This record gives sequence, structure tokens and C-alpha cells, in this order.
Amino acid sequence: MRAVLFIPAHMCGDQFVRALINFKEYDLRMTRLANAFPAGRGQLLKRVTRIVHSTNKTLDPAEKIFLVVSCILVSLLVVATTGISPEGSSLPERHFLSPVKISGKVQISQQQQMEMDAQLIKNKEQTDRDVQQAIRDKLQAERDASQAIRDKHQAELDKLQADRDAYQALLDKLQTEKDAANSKLKK
Repeated sequence: MRAVLFIPAHMCGDQFVRALINFKEYDLRMTRLANAFPAGRGQLLKRVTRIVHSTNKTLDPAEKIFLVVSCILVSLLVVATTGISPEGSSLPERHFLSPVKISGKVQISQQQQMEMDAQLIKNKEQTDRDVQQAIRDKLQAERDASQAIRDKHQAELDKLQADRDAYQALLDKLQTEKDAANSKLKK
């Protein structure tokens, strides 16, 4: 049984981020279901950051070629492992090791279940920390942008004041020269 995340096309921005977070939380509770999220640390945070900042990159030509070749190889691998040759004839049956099944369920030990539960809790805690950090980072970015606007405005005010000071210095110099000229005439 597999879980599939369906996100409507009209969902965007914060709604999409919330949907990803909710799906990840659901996934952490349902250990027997598989999903498309990578298991690496910080992957959800990277995805959320990419969505929030709208930084999507396209594939370069080498990556496109690699993608096409990979798809072809995967297709050939699927055909080879299903036991059907391209001509439609059956290949010899292969026997693989499989987990012991009891009445249709996979049997796992209590120790394995405890380890999986502990890992699930760690993953959820890490996800929570990642989401909180993403929120803090977004707020900090907004504060930084606001501060940059204030700094730009202050720089403009400082330039105006510097222009006024230069003009006043010029007036003072002219007045000094005028006073000096008047004082020479009086002598």
C-alpha cells in the first residue's frame, strides 16, 4: 500500500508549504506507507525554502540527456525483472529472498518496531525543528528587507544633509571673503 500526495493546481505559496508539512507529519505517523519525500535531513526545509523564495532551476542539456538515458535504463530494468521479454515470452522464473509473511502481514520484531518508533520520533522532532527554523528564517528575511529599506531612506536623508552642509560651507566661505574684502576697504 502506498500513500500518494495530491496537491490541487490552484494551491500555492503558504498553502502548498502547509500541505507539505502536514503530509510529512502524516507520513511520520504512518511508518508502513511509502512516499516520495527523500529521507535525508533538511530536504523538506530545502523544498519549503525553494517554494517560498520561488527559486526553481531548469535542467541543463547534460542533465536532460542523463534523465533520458536513466528513463530508458529503468524501463529496461523493469522489463527484465518482471519476467517478460520484449517479444512477450516469459523468462525463467527467478526466486528472490523475501520477508517472512504471516497471514499476509510482514513479521517484525518488537525491537525493530521500537527502533522504528524511536526513529520516527526523531524524524518528527527534526522536521518540527526544521519547520520552525524555516519560519524564523523567513521572518528574519522580512526584517532584513525592512531594515534595508530604512537604511536606504536614511542614506538618502544623509546625502541631502551633506549637500546642504556643502552649500552652507560655500556660503560661509563667500561671506568670509566678503568680510575680508570689507575689512580691507575700511582700513
